[in-house]
Amino acid sequence: MAEWLRRRPATSVRTLADMSSEGTSLYLVVYLTDLGREHLGLVLDVLYAYVADLQHQGVDAKLYSTISDINRLEWDWSAPNGPGDTVEDFAERMTRLLPGHLLTGDSLVLRKSPDLVGHVLSNLRRIT
Repeated sequence: MAEWLRRRPATSVRTLADMSSEGTSLYLVVYLTDLGREHLGLVLDVLYAYVADLQHQGVDAKLYSTISDINRLEWDWSAPNGPGDTVEDFAERMTRLLPGHLLTGDSLVLRKSPDLVGHVLSNLRRIT
């Protein structure tokens, strides 16, 4: 989907996640070309068809495992935050995470849960 959009009606596609004490929001940002702005309905149809395809196919266990392994490597080899950032991160995490998850927060998948990912995928809905 992203490749199709980049070749025709969009210059780039990005995903962003906003995690806070209020919850997590996932954003899909599509930077449209003039062609994309002229055919916005088609672009949206492609996006929703992609989500429907993901829901139909279910979780790709191999891909999920690979992403989890990459996150673990990034976690293990990342530079530590400074004291101020660490305190700020802990304070924010304490508002929404159980004590056992304060160190890893939302940054590390300790236990792979494809069923949970599938549940989240199945709950993606079009907001109109």
